[in-house]
Amino acid sequence: MRNPAWRECHGRRRSADRPAAAPERHHAQRGRPAPLTRRATSDPVTRSATTRSQHILLLAQVARLAISLFIAGLLGRHLPAADFGLVALIGAIFALSQDVLDMGTTAVAAREVARAPADEPQIMASLLAWRRWVAVALAALCVALGFGPFALADKPALLAALAIAVWLLHLGAYHVVFQVRQAFGRATLLAMSTHVAFLIACLVTVGLHGAGVAVAFAVVAREIVQVLGSRVIARRVLGYALPKPSPDFEWRRLMRAAGVFGLTGVLYKLAQHSGNFFVWSMASPEALGSYSAAQRLVSPLRDVAWLFATPLIATLTAMAEREPDEVVCQLGSHARLLVGVAAAIGAAGVLVAPALLHWLYGERYSQGALSALPSLRWQILGACFALVTPILVVGKLAFGRERDMLWMSLAALVIAAMANAWAVPRYGAEGASAAYAVSEFALLALLWSRSALHGNGMLGARLVLYLVPAVLVAASVSALEASPALQFAVACVLVILSFGVLSQLREQRESRQNLKRAEGALPALAIEPELSREALS
Repeated sequence: MRNPAWRECHGRRRSADRPAAAPERHHAQRGRPAPLTRRATSDPVTRSATTRSQHILLLAQVARLAISLFIAGLLGRHLPAADFGLVALIGAIFALSQDVLDMGTTAVAAREVARAPADEPQIMASLLAWRRWVAVALAALCVALGFGPFALADKPALLAALAIAVWLLHLGAYHVVFQVRQAFGRATLLAMSTHVAFLIACLVTVGLHGAGVAVAFAVVAREIVQVLGSRVIARRVLGYALPKPSPDFEWRRLMRAAGVFGLTGVLYKLAQHSGNFFVWSMASPEALGSYSAAQRLVSPLRDVAWLFATPLIATLTAMAEREPDEVVCQLGSHARLLVGVAAAIGAAGVLVAPALLHWLYGERYSQGALSALPSLRWQILGACFALVTPILVVGKLAFGRERDMLWMSLAALVIAAMANAWAVPRYGAEGASAAYAVSEFALLALLWSRSALHGNGMLGARLVLYLVPAVLVAASVSALEASPALQFAVACVLVILSFGVLSQLREQRESRQNLKRAEGALPALAIEPELSREALS
């Protein structure tokens, strides 16, 4: 028997004049700012704040992906192998440091602010204090490793700048402000500006035949400018000064919830990157180079769906207590959209993979014994599964069921380890890539089996319509195999058009309208302009 939520989504339309949400709490505590509010609106023409944030983040990620691919090809072709490795090491340090500092706290903090807007000052203050101390430990660890296995002792200036930048990463806690208020515009513009500046720095360095250490300094400078700029923007958006953490605030409860979600993320990251360790220990360094050449192209693709789902965390969390059926409807429509887009990306990616490898790496990884083509195709398949996972994770967070994801990510890690242990000795880098695809599929299947969408027809016959663009993309791109440049250009255009066409389906338009209507009753999505001006003055 179908869930009533299915009938609510696909039967009659929801009424636009549903009773408003429960009144906001009054706050008599001295010094606490006024609660966040949002004016209700029923304008059906303008986009919802959540939808606008999704579009901003997606467009920025596409531009960032293009810049990253160009930089990877530029540095890979012109820098010596040792210098290229140094730049990759600095980038990996920042990526890992951000994962350790976050540990799920950004998503959980955004959810808690959406549930209780009046607690935002203490949540933000506690989060910053927590990350500040973790950042101190990470900076000290970087210095210690710099004199050890990282071998940066002969570059003291770079090591000192790296330690300072890693400590400043704790300011990334201010991204909660952007999530809760759906105010990603200026922050995204800042991030894109720093990427363009880094591209210019790389071009200048290569043109002047500079050393890789100059590019490494540019990476450090990019991260410092980005976190400091984000802090300035967030403080203006926030509209008030954060207090000191109160000993009475239950920050330990926040950290426990974030710890569960953070451990889930760490296990998931280990499952994603386990292939590197197995190839290093069971195959050869050349095989690891082939595996990494494919992985560098797929990694930015995995971030696309997370950026698409991030603005939904605060919105759906606030809706879950008032309209749980509407949350299920939103999850269903977004899941179908992501399945359709992932299928189109997968079809295009598998077909243009040979040309892409040749353009970026020349003949080194596009043919011969070190060809990364089989690995890249397997990793594209795994990335397609990973594109659908985030919306199911958002559903778990919205309903407060993040503990379910802990054992799922552990199961995915075990499956990845077992698959790698069997496949890598036999097939090398290709076996590790296949193991990655298997682990992503296993996690998606587990999340789906325990999600709010399971068993109510949310991905039934309607899903066929969302797969039509993928079939058309595959047919069109495969017909242009004789002209790789035209094939790649057509593939990019068709993937973008597929997303645009699927976004304009009737179900997607109604979903956005319902999301906008529901936002009008949510207290934690935006701060009143009057409050911002008064607080800043």
